[in-house]
Amino acid sequence: ASQKRSKVVGVAIKDRGASMPAGHMGDAYWFDSNTGEFMTSSYYHDKLPTWVEKFNEKKIVDSYLSQPWNTLYPIETYTASTVDDNPFEGKFSGKETPTFPYDLAELRKTNGEYGLIASTPFGNSMTLDFALAALEGEQMGMGDETDFLALSFSSPDYIGHRFGPQSKEVEDNYLRLDQDLERLLNYLDKTYGKDNYVVFLSADHAVAEIATHMVSENVPGGNLRTSAVVSELQNFIFDKYGAGKWIINSSNGQLFLNRELIREKELNQEALENEIALFLLKFDGIKDVYTGTAMRTSAFTKGRAELLQMGYNHKASGDILMILEPGWLTGGATGTSHGTGFTYDTNVPILFYGWNVSAGESSRYATITDIAPTLSMMLDIKLPNGATGQPILEITDKK
Repeated sequence: ASQKRSKVVGVAIKDRGASMPAGHMGDAYWFDSNTGEFMTSSYYHDKLPTWVEKFNEKKIVDSYLSQPWNTLYPIETYTASTVDDNPFEGKFSGKETPTFPYDLAELRKTNGEYGLIASTPFGNSMTLDFALAALEGEQMGMGDETDFLALSFSSPDYIGHRFGPQSKEVEDNYLRLDQDLERLLNYLDKTYGKDNYVVFLSADHAVAEIATHMVSENVPGGNLRTSAVVSELQNFIFDKYGAGKWIINSSNGQLFLNRELIREKELNQEALENEIALFLLKFDGIKDVYTGTAMRTSAFTKGRAELLQMGYNHKASGDILMILEPGWLTGGATGTSHGTGFTYDTNVPILFYGWNVSAGESSRYATITDIAPTLSMMLDIKLPNGATGQPILEITDKK
């Protein structure tokens, strides 16, 4: 919209957390756990900008990993979380319990060295350090055009996976992230002035409770052993249609069938998919099964089937798509994950603050796909070519 006069920079520990929000025409930087430095790819730059090299020379990661991770406030004040020592949380390698304090200088030796920082709140602080360096190094917000910083905090995801949403570690992470956000807003106020910037805050997903914890509390749930399911399914197809590697991949609740083998056996793909779908429904924990053929030929307009179809890619998605029962995951005995279509996994906040944003709140349903259209309307530019959401009128139509 500005003929490339605007600058767009994405920053995160995760590569995808930096590159995807920055888009095709922005710059993106992410953390290299092997070197302890922020990096990019040749898609963006043949050589790191000078400001990035200067930041990397400071080796800030070492200063963060040389300190212990203890609770920010007295642990007895952490009333939004369960007991610190419990059998449902994952542990760091080399530590017998998932409990505070954490000796990071010692734990880094057996937990990926520099990579350990991603699983601590200091990963957020380091990411913010780099983001502020990006604002200064690129002189963002100092020209006549609007610039865009896409800042993704990856550590809540790493910590949440290991310890679960009811953990002391997650509660401490958000208390510390709150301070990092305060530091960011104070910087923006001082550098650009209040009402001279706009900030939006959201998340790419929510999270499920630890399945084994829920079972211990008599809440329906469990862990589906995908490998066992695939093995039984393979034997089922083998007995009926003969030898062969019928299933070539299983990932993210999807099964990818050997289409070449299906053609060699002169089988009907749709009929085989339907047979498999019926077979899978016998397993505890599997609620619904949809076929790739149905995703391509039917229009689902509500419920989890609609959510599946919205994410279905005709070129890349599987031939069988499974939906687990509420409270079920495909993980192990400790820790948790995400990826279901239930509200505990999909309900995330959307907050706007700053320039041309009036105080207020709404419980009206909105989605994160509404963010880009809202920003587009605020900036008076056209919508991105892949936009599917609608502007949040409570913001754009301010009276």
